[in-house]
Amino acid sequence: YLGRGMALAKLGRTSEARTDLERSNSIVPTAIAASELGNIALRDNRRDEAKEYYKSASAAGGDLGQQAGYEFMRLDLEDNPGAYVEVRLAPDADYRLQLQVINRSQFALEEVTLRVFRNFDLLGTINVSDLNPSGVVVAPTRVRVENGADLAQYNVQVYRAIPAGR
Repeated sequence: YLGRGMALAKLGRTSEARTDLERSNSIVPTAIAASELGNIALRDNRRDEAKEYYKSASAAGGDLGQQAGYEFMRLDLEDNPGAYVEVRLAPDADYRLQLQVINRSQFALEEVTLRVFRNFDLLGTINVSDLNPSGVVVAPTRVRVENGADLAQYNVQVYRAIPAGR
């Protein structure tokens, strides 16, 4: 089933490939089948299913596992940007709130959209562009904070993160 499923996938016969690969995976789960099922699910715009297959395949290690992990993280980054982008709050020298935005993913990020709140009230949205993997960008705001205690009133939601070259 695995060999035929992979051959059918290469021929673009994805429905038949999916059937064979699912059958193969039910008999003996393999990273090869899971990864290809992830590719098929992604082509069919079934993102959650693709993520599950990639996550499963990533446990295998090696090049295939690493590639599957990469695909999982790329999809998950768009679905759960706050898991990959950290924001720290601090006042600048003029007592204005600044956001230290840290990319915890392995991807360059084309754009990150942040929502700034004070006591659950939306103050505004800030876009940060071109954030490298493990990179840090400081984003200034116009919000005035009098002292460190004021910072507890603020929080930031990482609303969206778009991988570069998506």
